Amino acid sequence: MSALPVKGKSGRDERGKGAFFTKKTAGDLLSTYESILGLQTIPFTEKEKIVKRGISKDELATLKEIFEFDYNTLSDLLAVTDRTLHLKKGKDTFSLIVSDRIMAVVELYSHGYTVFGDRELFHNWMKSPNRTFGGRTPLEVIETHPGLLEVRSLIHKVKKGA
Repeated sequence: MSALPVKGKSGRDERGKGAFFTKKTAGDLLSTYESILGLQTIPFTEKEKIVKRGISKDELATLKEIFEFDYNTLSDLLAVTDRTLHLKKGKDTFSLIVSDRIMAVVELYSHGYTVFGDRELFHNWMKSPNRTFGGRTPLEVIETHPGLLEVRSLIHKVKKGA
């Protein structure tokens, strides 16, 4: 994603002053498989802005489809009830804590997509029992922050060919 110059009142490029905009809005970063794949190149400050503004129910519904989750899986991963997920509508946003958890899962999937190079291959790996996790699936393990970090570490080992 390239930053485009912003012209100030003087007509000069103000990128040096920290003023810039991107071709995509924050919501666009969570809208397609390709945008999630590219999330690895987005500065943490942009991801932080998304979390602080809150991730909407519409965005979560899109992610649900991309990641091939059902609502039970989502409620387990986000540590919220099914009711919480179903009561949110459209542009309603989740709390900072839930939005942060959503972003953590999105970043993990972005990393996994990059390492595995194939969406379906990564999804199958996430849903397959793994000896490293005592026969549990990586998808089950990422229900906690320590588990998410351990799955990310294992993905990194796959990347290195270990």
